[in-house]
Amino acid sequence: MGADVDLVVPVKTLERAKSRLVGTRLDRPALALAFALDTIAAALPAVRRVLAVTSDPSVVAELRALGVESV
Repeated sequence: MGADVDLVVPVKTLERAKSRLVGTRLDRPALALAFALDTIAAALPAVRRVLAVTSDPSVVAELRALGVESV
């Protein structure tokens, strides 16, 4: 377990995320999810817990597999 710190990470719905990036609309959701998962996975060892704030059910499911709470 990491430091006595909790991390709150906002994650947009995948359809709305990374809208300013060049690329097809189909590429951006996968890229946004990869960014979120990589960032959270990197932070997990350094903090007590990670809490993700998202309304996207697919993000919630992916984060649950990492042991991350979502609200």
